[in-house]
Amino acid sequence: MKSNVFSLRAELADSIVDVPVSNSLHVFIGGYEMLVKKGAKVQRGQALAVHPRPDVGLANAPVSGKVSSLDFAYLSIKAGKDGDPVEPIDLESLAPGEELNQGLHDLGISVGRIREAETLVINGLNPQPSVTIAEQLLRDEAETISLGLSLVRKAINPKRCVLAAGTGSYRLEGCTTQVVKPVYPNSLPPMVLKAVTGKEVPESTVGFSVHKLWQIGHVLRTGRAIDETVFTLNGGNYRARIGTPLVDILDFANVEIHPGDRLVLSGPMTGYSVFNVEHGIEKNVFSVNVVPKNAYPPMEDRPCINCGECVLHCPARLQPNLIARYAEYGMFERARECGLDACMECGLCSYWCPALRPMQHYIGFAKQQLHPQSGNAPTGWMH
Repeated sequence: MKSNVFSLRAELADSIVDVPVSNSLHVFIGGYEMLVKKGAKVQRGQALAVHPRPDVGLANAPVSGKVSSLDFAYLSIKAGKDGDPVEPIDLESLAPGEELNQGLHDLGISVGRIREAETLVINGLNPQPSVTIAEQLLRDEAETISLGLSLVRKAINPKRCVLAAGTGSYRLEGCTTQVVKPVYPNSLPPMVLKAVTGKEVPESTVGFSVHKLWQIGHVLRTGRAIDETVFTLNGGNYRARIGTPLVDILDFANVEIHPGDRLVLSGPMTGYSVFNVEHGIEKNVFSVNVVPKNAYPPMEDRPCINCGECVLHCPARLQPNLIARYAEYGMFERARECGLDACMECGLCSYWCPALRPMQHYIGFAKQQLHPQSGNAPTGWMH
């Protein structure tokens, strides 16, 4: 196994390419409570659905048009002409605290409750191998990121602001740049916080990803709900309206997909597969990967062979083999006793497992069963 397989450095694309707006967009609303019905006319930015978790932003319309279909997973909008725009929200006029948090929530930004802290950490590392969008944003969208950062700084009022990056060539106003070795899993939030503060669970520290600051800067500039996202695909970086069918994105980028291939969203290490090429791109997705059929052996519910590979490669110094076994058989409290809550869900245990057990899936399932209303980010991390 070559050591550079986990490198987070790569050549950047010339620019972020805009994907044309599709005639029909499919907004993923699984787990949301609907605010509109089939046949309703909606305006760009209008609230479509609300999530029961308060830290998850509203689902908003990425285009004006008509709700053409609606089920438990997708709300489809047939794009039409823009009518009367949704009243913009001036985020800068909102008071820091609950008022600002509610404003971001209504604009579709998932950050939870922004609070005051002594240290603000910005994660500028590319999130996973083959994904370059973080550095591309730092290079090409610095103005938008700086807008988001200015709002966040007002709300947090930190004494110290640090940009963690894979190279010292990137700068953000008011922040010192700390170089972190650009090798996965160093880009994971807990690893970034440890690298910057020296502590695994730092006090009075809040972290944001570059992608999240870009989202905040975008809605701050427009006053309109987040309606587009940026992501890496096949070595390039793209911008598309939320809900754009993946098949339209692949066609535009001239990326072929064949029967049996898998579409994996948000990175090769911790991403998830979608079952339909019509699946609409989601706002927090930072990469799209096409995995060819038979490129990797399939994972199966095989027994653990006690080889210890997962233990050797676990950055949290856990025993993933034991946690996964307890999770597999529904013994979730026993899994917690083995350190379940300290797991970063980095995916390395599944990657190195010679038995091809779906260990990360077991662990994620156990966490969801124990904490159905919480996310996976570490304390103080705003995604």
